[in-house]
Amino acid sequence: MVTELGQRVRAPRLRTVLLVVHLLILCLPLVGIFYFRLYESQLVRQTESELIVQGAALAAAQRAALLFAAESRQIEMNGYGRAPSGSTGSAAAKESDDFDPAIPGLDLARHPVLPQDLPGRQPALPPDPLAAAAGTSLAGQLEELQHVSLAGIRILDSNGVVVATTGAEAGLSLAHRPEVAAALAGRKTSVLRHRSVSNPNAALNDIQRTTPWRVVVAFPIESDPVEGGERIWGAVLLARTPMSAAQALWRDRGHLLAAGLLILAVVSLVTLWSAAKVGRPVRALIDQAERVARGERDAVTPLENPGTREIARISEAVAEMAGALGERADYISTFAANVSHEFKTPLTSIRGAVELLEEHQDEMSAEERERFLSMLARDARRLERLVERLLELARADVHRLGDETAGVARILERLGKRFESVHFDDRGADQLSVRMASETLESVLGNLLDNAVRHAESRIELRAGSNTDGTVCFEVEDDGPGISDANLPRVFDRFFTTRRDDGGSGLGLAIVKALVVAHGGEVGVSSERRRTVFQISLPSS
Repeated sequence: MVTELGQRVRAPRLRTVLLVVHLLILCLPLVGIFYFRLYESQLVRQTESELIVQGAALAAAQRAALLFAAESRQIEMNGYGRAPSGSTGSAAAKESDDFDPAIPGLDLARHPVLPQDLPGRQPALPPDPLAAAAGTSLAGQLEELQHVSLAGIRILDSNGVVVATTGAEAGLSLAHRPEVAAALAGRKTSVLRHRSVSNPNAALNDIQRTTPWRVVVAFPIESDPVEGGERIWGAVLLARTPMSAAQALWRDRGHLLAAGLLILAVVSLVTLWSAAKVGRPVRALIDQAERVARGERDAVTPLENPGTREIARISEAVAEMAGALGERADYISTFAANVSHEFKTPLTSIRGAVELLEEHQDEMSAEERERFLSMLARDARRLERLVERLLELARADVHRLGDETAGVARILERLGKRFESVHFDDRGADQLSVRMASETLESVLGNLLDNAVRHAESRIELRAGSNTDGTVCFEVEDDGPGISDANLPRVFDRFFTTRRDDGGSGLGLAIVKALVVAHGGEVGVSSERRRTVFQISLPSS
């Protein structure tokens, strides 16, 4: 009992289980976000998008500066720069006056992180003078832009030589970098590169970034369509480190905290509603079960508001079970009373005869002793028969349908040897068989014939045949005095008999009904003066 109580105390409440389950379900998307680095990838794409915008603006500014420098120096731009390699699609877009968007697409889960930036090299040719002049005119704007965007910016001529920068690579060639080569070929390119973190323990609100990679965008500087022909006049190279997930979350901590509290409140409300929806009817069922355990009758009824279909079905099943248990308890009580009554009469007679023999045996004549001994033997046989009938009834009550089959003709042949006065109408019986063991079918028909023999005047007939529904039917008819209308509904009740003085126990017909019902059959009776018929139908095999 102590162990059971301890287990009951340690078991969590339903609403606690529901709350934990709901919170775990809520955490699954968050785990997925971090596992697949979705949030970090979103930060990378946001940085890439911003760099693309800056690159497009700087490319347009450098193109305008190149045109201004060429005009001031009276230089023709026709044929300036290099022809793009491959198909970039830009010319077609410009000719059709359509948009040519650069869609950010970097993804930490799909794109590799390349090694750190390759150092600049000494160029084979000096920087293009026109590009250098244009780049110099933009140097101040690049510094201002870096202070705001934190991006590293380099403007390259058509050979990949740096003509303007926010760093220290002026005059060096970056054409050997893959992203620069792609931009000089006319393709907008974005890559991820590793970086060394100078201060990995920087505060979350610090301007320094702790992310171990940076986004690099290379944007081509294309010729103005009005100049004729598609040419690449240079490239813009931008690089910036995105915020780490922790830094981004810290910056949005207020909104995240409010959203978390709101979600927690919603989850709590849903948990309480679920617990009430399920817990209230469950508590009602527990209360009903405890009342039944205390011995209350009719304490279990189907719940009016079960909440869910499953609990409604459980409630109905519990009510049916309680009803069946109540009926079983009533049956056991009645059965015990009937058994005690059936045993009481012969036991009283036996006890009285034994007491008389013990006290007056020497005074009795041989005839008197013989008469008392005969009474003892008769009552002992009655008790023995009653015990046998009770065992048969117990077996019939728990009998379960099996795979046995019985041929009707063979059973009728065996019964014919036991009941010679019975007329058997066995026409067509050779074709009949039932789903019942042979000894069981013989017991059923034998009990009916025993009952008919005790009541018949001169004629008893057993007929076997088949019904239209395919079942096998049996009829036992006798010409006895018949059964009264008052007794007719009770003939199959246990211990009901009108011939108790002749040794009847009232169990034979009850055994018949129990065995027939256990095998999926039906039993009935009809009676009138000088004609009583018991009908049985059993499934055929």
